[in-house]
Amino acid sequence: MVGYQLTIGNKLVGEIAEIDDKFAVIKNAAVVDFHKNLETAVESIIQTYNLNH
Repeated sequence: MVGYQLTIGNKLVGEIAEIDDKFAVIKNAAVVDFHKNLETAVESIIQTYNLNH
């Protein structure tokens, strides 16, 4: 399993884990949703971050 962290400055805004050739967005140690590619997973995190800030 491979993992990625998306940060803005020093703030962690999201985590992504690669599981079975899919990309899972992780929040509070739980899978929120799955994406077919890394780009859509990153877009999902950015959209959620923008809605909350």
